[in-house]
Amino acid sequence: MKIFCAALLLGLTAFCKARSVRESLCRSRASEAYYAGDFDAAQKYFEQVLVDQPDNTDCLRGLGDSFYAQKNYEQALFYYEQALKPVDSNQDKRELYFNVGCAQAQLRDFAAALKSFERVIELDNTHERAKKNRDILKKLLEEQQKQQQDKKNQNNQDNKQQNDKQKESDQQENKNNENQEKNQDKSEQKKQQKPEDQQNKSQEKKKDDQAHKQQQPEQQNKNGQQKQAPHEQQQSVKESDRKPEEKLGRDMLKLLQQVDKLDQQGQHLYVQAVAGQQANQKRSEHDW
Repeated sequence: MKIFCAALLLGLTAFCKARSVRESLCRSRASEAYYAGDFDAAQKYFEQVLVDQPDNTDCLRGLGDSFYAQKNYEQALFYYEQALKPVDSNQDKRELYFNVGCAQAQLRDFAAALKSFERVIELDNTHERAKKNRDILKKLLEEQQKQQQDKKNQNNQDNKQQNDKQKESDQQENKNNENQEKNQDKSEQKKQQKPEDQQNKSQEKKKDDQAHKQQQPEQQNKNGQQKQAPHEQQQSVKESDRKPEEKLGRDMLKLLQQVDKLDQQGQHLYVQAVAGQQANQKRSEHDW
């Protein structure tokens, strides 16, 4: 019995030593792969250690660093937060909160990242990197809030413009409907007025026709009188023309005969005068 117990104790000791050696070997290889830049290999070695030691803070943190280096920030944040649970020392908490804040900032969760860096500053007021990140995050949050407010204002303005356009379209539609109703009413009124207007027009036309028929005989009489007037004037003119001829009669003939005689005498005297002038010209030809 004593021999069996001694053998069991030796076996357990050897197993523990072998396990410890294997874990140490995996951790060593994981660290070498991480610093060599082979983050995928480092991830695998850290996972092998966590199979036997799920609360190993160093391996959880190393696994988070491996995912962070591969830009898998969600998995990195998960393992950083898992590593924080069993930690008691302020120094380890400070480093892990800093890593948590970096992963949250990469995921653009600026409010949560700001709280993580402020927690680091609470643990260590001399942590300059945490202070720098805190100031940057405050500016980013201000810009983010400003952008959100601008976006909200723009959405409100767009909604207002859309509502105004909708109101205008509704008003225009109402006006169009009113105009259509008015036009329909007018068309109905016109339809009702047409028979009355036609009757009035027909009555007025009848009256005009009757008045025209009454005026036609009067115009014909006037036209007849107007046509007779020029004929009578012509007859009176001809009669006046004939009366002077009759008055002249024989006296006129006598006067005409006397004019002929005087014309003959005048021609004779003119011939004598011309002959005398020619004689005078011949006599005065050498007197110049």
